[in-house]
Amino acid sequence: MSQQYTNKQREILEISTNYIAKNGMLNFSLRNIAQEIGIKQASIYSHFNSKEEILRGIFELYKQDVLTYYETLEGLNTSKFTKLKMYFLKMSEFIQYKPEYMNLVWFEIYQYRDLFKDELNFVIQTIIDIINNTPNTDENIQEIINYEYASINILGVLHIFLKKKLLNNSFDALSEAEKYWDNLEKILICNF
Repeated sequence: MSQQYTNKQREILEISTNYIAKNGMLNFSLRNIAQEIGIKQASIYSHFNSKEEILRGIFELYKQDVLTYYETLEGLNTSKFTKLKMYFLKMSEFIQYKPEYMNLVWFEIYQYRDLFKDELNFVIQTIIDIINNTPNTDENIQEIINYEYASINILGVLHIFLKKKLLNNSFDALSEAEKYWDNLEKILICNF
């Protein structure tokens, strides 16, 4: 069951997300967030018990967004390969329009991977499970593809796209994702 947040908690999570995206995780403190909001540091404790709890909240909101999309994918009557493509394009869309946010949930929070190991594994494993539980209906792509490895490869490409977007805001992640996928399809179809 997903966590329900009050309006004030959501405000704190949003301000924290923006603050970390702009200033980095090393500068993230409850004191700095309180200053951003314009309240006393002690007031934050009536909404969150710790910095870690705020980070968990940020990741929980990301996880809710991703799981909502996964539910959509799971309910579709389409091939494994098409679902993987849809996932790839959706994550590329997040990168295009929310690069700092994606950097936060993919890289900054990863610095605390010991604390977030279960959450990070869950998000990665869920897409792999959805794809593995989908029957192969694509006649052009044979069943010999290991979709777990393909998913890991796709995540690697998404990470590269994110870094390119962060380094150059004019980088068009959506356009590049389409080009990448077209090329991937040609390679896979030619090899079979």
